[in-house]
Amino acid sequence: MASHTFLLLCANLVSGGIAFIQRMREVFMKMKKLFIQWQRISVQVFNEWFKMKKIAKKDTKSTAPSKEERENILNDISSKYAYEILKKLADEDVKISKRIEELALEYLVEVAPDDIAESVFDDLESLQVEDVWDNSGGTRHGYVDPNELASEMFEEAIEPYVEEMRKCLALLRYDEAKLHCQGILKGLYKFENEGLTEFKDWATDDPNTYFIQIFDEWKEGNKNPEHLEEMQIYVKKNFHDWYTDIMRK
Repeated sequence: MASHTFLLLCANLVSGGIAFIQRMREVFMKMKKLFIQWQRISVQVFNEWFKMKKIAKKDTKSTAPSKEERENILNDISSKYAYEILKKLADEDVKISKRIEELALEYLVEVAPDDIAESVFDDLESLQVEDVWDNSGGTRHGYVDPNELASEMFEEAIEPYVEEMRKCLALLRYDEAKLHCQGILKGLYKFENEGLTEFKDWATDDPNTYFIQIFDEWKEGNKNPEHLEEMQIYVKKNFHDWYTDIMRK
């Protein structure tokens, strides 16, 4: 009797254990399904978030000025406002101020008038008379005067040097502006007296014309009276036959 009772108890325990295991298996399967659903939802949420982020980034780019637009803005800023903006940035941030100082020291390289003069002379001497012949006279755009064309080519050749002088004047770097001017004037005078290119025959008045014009432009931008006196002495000593031309005004 006792053994029969014991066997029934064991049977019940086994049956209960099997039921428990089956129940746990069902719970596990439900949890697995929930986990898979959660994974899918998470992926969808992430994808939607990523799309929104890309759209927001795209919209930000579209509203921000392009590189070309930024360059145009910088080009439109006059030297006066550029100086004021630079000074304001330097006052607001010590690191920016230090960086500006470093860049300024790199930019303030030694200016050698003789080197500038040689470069001006070489650029003018390299102008080809064939370019005047090929692009002047009767063209499909109308008549092009060869002397006027030669004068334009002459001006284009010296413009980079004049622009450097202008930059120095705009930045109140009068010492360097004076040296740039001296170098340009010396190069023009050398071309007038030593130039061998046939091109010079089509630009006969340009060396003297631009000599006077560049001196006058420098004089107008220069705010140092001592430099004006030094320049007048320099011109009289080195270009005596053109000295009276700049003194007429």
